[in-house]
Order: sequence, then structure tokens, then C-alpha cells
Amino acid sequence: MKLSIIAAVAALAATSPVAAANLIANGNFETGTLAGWTLADSGSGSWFVIGNGAGTAISGFPTPTLAAGGSFVAMTDQSNPGSHNLSQTLTLGAGAFVLSFAARGVDQSGSGGAADQQYIVTVDGTTVAGAILNSAWSDFSFNLNLAAGSHTIAFQENDSRNYYTGGLDNVSLTAAVPEAATWAMMVVGFGLVGVAARRRSATVAA
Repeated sequence: MKLSIIAAVAALAATSPVAAANLIANGNFETGTLAGWTLADSGSGSWFVIGNGAGTAISGFPTPTLAAGGSFVAMTDQSNPGSHNLSQTLTLGAGAFVLSFAARGVDQSGSGGAADQQYIVTVDGTTVAGAILNSAWSDFSFNLNLAAGSHTIAFQENDSRNYYTGGLDNVSLTAAVPEAATWAMMVVGFGLVGVAARRRSATVAA
């Protein structure tokens, strides 16, 4: 019994848990479209899927290539003020989740990212990232504890002075997976419970 527990612990310690499934549809935009996403626009412009490293869809602003990206990324663009909301609503069980994505934001107006010129990320209306303002791509990751029910993840770009471009790619929402060491401790715990149960049975039988 002890040897089998040790073997199981060694096997778990030597391997990583299987990666959890991504709950976001088309999070890498490799369909070349916004399929799976809900888009809400007001004013000028929208979210567009463009080639990784290509110019923006309306104004042709240059964009850096995302090294970890594929052929496509999502990017906002407009010729006049506008607001653009890209979201997905998911029905989830209660639990711990990890939200991760790559993003970039550039205020082309020269205002330096004023309150009316920004790009934020929200979960159920609560801001988890923002304002995003960097010319390069950056990776973001957040741990979320969510109740069972419907949850909306939204990427919102607000441009009141013309020419703010917000980028997005590699959006992922996964159930948090315990580390290999945690799994190993769980195996040890179950094994010890089993040993104790057998000892109690043996004592009763005696």
C-alpha cells in the first residue's frame, strides 16, 4: 500500500496536470472573424479582426506583431469618437477560474489616455484591468472566484477624442487546475485515509 502511494506521488510530481479546456469561443480570432463574440458599438468605428502585425482597419495605424499570436488579432479603430464593447456571456458552475489574454492600447489623440479615452476589461461590470495603455502587447492574467450562474467578460474601448486603438488576442477562461504537488498531497491524503480504514477494520475483526 505504501509503495503504491509513493509510486503515485512520484508519477504526479513528474508530470503536469492536463491543461483545462478554454471556455471562451474563438478567443484567438483564428477564424478570421468575431464569431462567438457579442459586439456593441456606438459612434464611429468598431472591433475588427486584422492580420497579426497589419495596419488598423480604418485608419491604417501600424500595429506590432504579437509573437505568441497566430495569423489574426482583434483591434478597434474609428475615424470619429465612438465606444466599442466586445463580450462573451457564459453559464458556469461555481468555482475558481483563470482569465488571461494579450492586449495593447494606444491613444493616438495625444491626450495620454484620459478618462474619456481608454480601454478596460470587466467581469460582470467590475473592472479587472484598465486603463490599458501601452504601445506593445502585454500579457494579463487574473484569478476569479465565480458563483454558479451567468457571467459576462467584456473588453470595452471608449474613444471620445478620435483615434484610440485597442488590441486583443489569446483570450482564455479556464477552471483553475491544482498544481502537481497539490494532486500528490491529495493522493497521499486519500492513501492515508485508506490505511486508517483498513486498520480499523482489522482491529474490529480481531
